[in-house]
Amino acid sequence: MANDIDWAEKIWPLGWTRAHVAAQKGTLPTGFDRWELTDIDGWTVAHEAVRIGTLPKGFDQWDLADNNGWTVAHQAVESGGFLPEGFDRWKLATKDGITVAHTAAIFDRLPNGFTGWHLRDRHGVTVLQLIHQILNMPPEYAEGLKAGTLSRAMGNV
Repeated sequence: MANDIDWAEKIWPLGWTRAHVAAQKGTLPTGFDRWELTDIDGWTVAHEAVRIGTLPKGFDQWDLADNNGWTVAHQAVESGGFLPEGFDRWKLATKDGITVAHTAAIFDRLPNGFTGWHLRDRHGVTVLQLIHQILNMPPEYAEGLKAGTLSRAMGNV
């Protein structure tokens, strides 16, 4: 029966498809492969699935991005999910130049053995410099950064 469903049909305001709704509810069928379906903001089914923690093992389309360049990898880090062992796409960046590595640094989710300390955002700030900034700011600001309230205001993350 799942094969008869038009997963691309837009059924919610702002362009959510049947697949987005199923991803939000955690009811996508085994073998689902239409991760690239987007809403009007470019938010993919994969973004929604990773947001709630239901991406299947072996998923490998980490570079799917919304209209701002926010990739599924960025969303995995923000949502508390961890990227697969051996993940090597730390340079993926938003249109604002925020790399997956910088996002992982903000949320304290860089893996053991991470070596991309030299990666720079659009302002030239390296991952190592960002961590230094976070460690040296008052705790309430660091928590605000992790909550997403300061990242736009700071302009360098």
